[in-house]
Amino acid sequence: MGKKPILSISMLVSDRPDTIERCLDSLKPIIEAIPSELILVSTSKSEQVHAIIEKYTDKIVEFEWCDDFAKARNAGLRIATGEWFITLDDDEWFVEIQPLIDFFRSGDYKNYGCANYLVRNFYDPQYQYYSDAWVSRMIRLSKDTHYESKIHEYLYPVEGECKNIEAIAYHSGYIFASEEARLDHFKRNEHLLQKMISEEPDRLRWRVQLLQEYRSVHAYEQMYEEGMRCIERFRDKNNTIDNRDIGTFYVAAAEGKLFLNDEDEAYRIGALAIKDSRTSELCHAYVMLLYSVIFYREGKWAEAEHAIKTYFQIEEYLKQNPERFEIQKGALLVSEAYDEMALKKIYSIRIVCGFKRNDTSLLKKYFKELEWEQDSVYLMDGFMRHLVDAMAHLQYEEYFVEVLLLAWNHPQLRNALLGEVAPYEESDPEGFKQLVRYLSQLPADHWYLWYAKILAIDVKADKELFAEYVKSLLDTISNIFCLPDSVVRKANDNHVDLEELYLQIPLDKWEEHWKMYVAENGRPAIQSVNDAIERMQTHQDIHYALLNVRSAEYGAFGGCDESVDYEDMRRNLEKFANTAIDFAQNYPDQQNELGEVAQEVNRALTLENENPKEAIQCWGDISQHVPEYAAAIKRYLLAFNNYYQNQEVHAKKEMEKLKSKIMVEVQKCMSNQDYATALTILEQLKQMMPTDLDVAELILQARMLYIKQNI
Repeated sequence: MGKKPILSISMLVSDRPDTIERCLDSLKPIIEAIPSELILVSTSKSEQVHAIIEKYTDKIVEFEWCDDFAKARNAGLRIATGEWFITLDDDEWFVEIQPLIDFFRSGDYKNYGCANYLVRNFYDPQYQYYSDAWVSRMIRLSKDTHYESKIHEYLYPVEGECKNIEAIAYHSGYIFASEEARLDHFKRNEHLLQKMISEEPDRLRWRVQLLQEYRSVHAYEQMYEEGMRCIERFRDKNNTIDNRDIGTFYVAAAEGKLFLNDEDEAYRIGALAIKDSRTSELCHAYVMLLYSVIFYREGKWAEAEHAIKTYFQIEEYLKQNPERFEIQKGALLVSEAYDEMALKKIYSIRIVCGFKRNDTSLLKKYFKELEWEQDSVYLMDGFMRHLVDAMAHLQYEEYFVEVLLLAWNHPQLRNALLGEVAPYEESDPEGFKQLVRYLSQLPADHWYLWYAKILAIDVKADKELFAEYVKSLLDTISNIFCLPDSVVRKANDNHVDLEELYLQIPLDKWEEHWKMYVAENGRPAIQSVNDAIERMQTHQDIHYALLNVRSAEYGAFGGCDESVDYEDMRRNLEKFANTAIDFAQNYPDQQNELGEVAQEVNRALTLENENPKEAIQCWGDISQHVPEYAAAIKRYLLAFNNYYQNQEVHAKKEMEKLKSKIMVEVQKCMSNQDYATALTILEQLKQMMPTDLDVAELILQARMLYIKQNI
């Protein structure tokens, strides 16, 4: 018979092949360090999942799901043989497990009846938003140990002292592939909780958990309404166990209103919570947290400072009275008063309060506490705006460069920072100058930092360095044709040859950026680039020649609207053909294919009058050869057809007018019996209108009269 394990590890397994291995692998260190058994309770029908879990243990319990988490957990608990029992889910994984190992390896577990570890619940795929919660999932096994509750199940009975172990597990179960999946998960949980509430209407625990569910799906109105309903329903409750949850009702209702942007009502509910003698110090701390957010939003900086001061005073009190803190932190929501997310909110707000008092000492104290080295940094909405405003208007401090560097190097915040800085260039030029002074000191790895260096440099003192900065800007900017006007002006004012720098740009990059520029700006880009060519070109160069070709090409085939008529379209095609043919002749080693296409375009244009049918065939060949031209060519041929149809109609109308005038003269001749002249005029008219029956009939009449006259 084998040695009895110290620890039984049990896990519920569902249909999550993408997370189960991560979870099981995270358990390996404790399984290797401590005599353990691994029990997997599987509700999955997936062969893939079963193939995975069979690699980790032979203790697999098949369980038919019945909407009861306690029953599922108990299925694993029944076969557990360890002194202690721990459970987790297949969407959790330990990131810090050494404290757990130390708890058992040191023998410390013999002094306790249960233990908690920390679970970080993430709510977004970027792992930016989360809440921390101490969970009671470790217990010394006895013959009576079992799970209760259909959902949010818990171990019972708990005997002996409980210890918090600084082990940390991450939980991704609140991150959903779609909003539909999120709502399905919520509906399942809500259904089970409502069922338990109907069975035990006076049990506070189920209502607290329902509030947590509302929060998880951002159902803030329901969160507020249920919180207020519970406050009223349990107004007469007053005992140690229930009082712990009373604060949660107030906090949920206030927070629900805060999320709904009803700051006044959130403040009112918070005030009621503080007045209620049953609520805990931890609840009051959470209210102060909510107050600081309310005042931050309203720009009431002194009030925000006061709320934060009270918040930290409560923290100090709880540190001095740890037994009260241990009791109070068992309440959901309220327990998050001092978790990392809460502290980051407080630090963000306190820093901004310092800015508003022209005091940067709080920035120096708290800025690094925001944990810039992490993948995700939580900041209050508007924090970057306040930071940039402080940098623009407070007295210059070198420390801001360090602050900027931390923010700049964080991929999540770089764009946000740029978005706040850029508007100052027009709205606040003096403030922008100071921002540029800070930005210019950062290691340049982005076009905007080179831009800042260009604006900050004294060109007269170092013209060569300025040219190097501009060259670096052209190397890093997303489009060389979008060089800021301020750079062009500064170069021109200081007689720096920008054209020479432009001509150093590789031809493929030149062409690539042109295509992007046109794609983003459309037809107006043609004129702006043409203006730039005229403004900057001092000698013939392949860069500008190619730009001319591409400009003409876009004019002929790119983005023509329906208002452009046939004659304009033909002129654009002729310009392209001539420009591209000249380019091919001047630069035979470049773009030869474009020159060949241009020759075909020229041929098609020439054939239009000589042989329209062959011209149409030629256009069809060009469309096949260069598919991106096809739409423009189709438009052109339609315009061509309409043009000549209109010309034909116009010619017919003009001929009818001419015929009418000629007929008046013929009738005069006929009246004067000058049949010879009438016949001559009519014969000429017939040549112009050979199928006109009126003319033919009149010729016959005039000829008969002429013959009769001369017999």
